[in-house]
Amino acid sequence: MLPVEQLLVAHVISIRSENRIKLPDAIFWATAKSHQALLVTRNTEYFPEDQADIRIPYRI
Repeated sequence: MLPVEQLLVAHVISIRSENRIKLPDAIFWATAKSHQALLVTRNTEYFPEDQADIRIPYRI
């Protein structure tokens, strides 16, 4: 097993409580947040486009 950073866990919990999103997707988003990076995805079903830290590649 790999150790999981507390900050990553806190982000996952926050994301899941605010959005109807599956755990793996929340982990992707939380990983980007914990590294202060943008999440670039085409999955607009689970990732809200209006979030400052999410980019849709064909809408940049």
